[in-house]
Amino acid sequence: MGLSAWGPFACFRAAVTGWLLGGIASFAVRQVPWVTRWRRDLLGSRRIASFREQLNGRTRFLHVLLLQAALPSEIPGYVLGIARYPFHRYVAALALTELPYALGTIYLGQSFLARRSVLLLALGLVAIVFSATFYRLFRHGLGDRRGDAHG
Repeated sequence: MGLSAWGPFACFRAAVTGWLLGGIASFAVRQVPWVTRWRRDLLGSRRIASFREQLNGRTRFLHVLLLQAALPSEIPGYVLGIARYPFHRYVAALALTELPYALGTIYLGQSFLARRSVLLLALGLVAIVFSATFYRLFRHGLGDRRGDAHG
């Protein structure tokens, strides 16, 4: 296990770096020509237009932050890339959500290695509650936004 070999700081750095690069790659994949054709065939032009309408440069940063926190990183990356959301705002949301998850992952790993099952279970439950809460907040905020014709 990496924690035993490299320690928590190196593992934290590796996790954050990998997750950020993965998120950036999922955002950038819209640039690949064969992905564009596949995406259009799979999602359809109307759904892509809907993504672009709902998640654009005017979309509140908080909504993107909640979306990023509630779902696995690749999904918001693909959707926001398709929607042509501003890259610098996407990376900021990605970083703000990945840092706490990476920290939690390191603590979970350390708890597992130290056989502190209560802490391990508590941290896992906190992560689940946060994800579910962020998802509900996102869905609620998006519902409000859909009803607002002026965004």
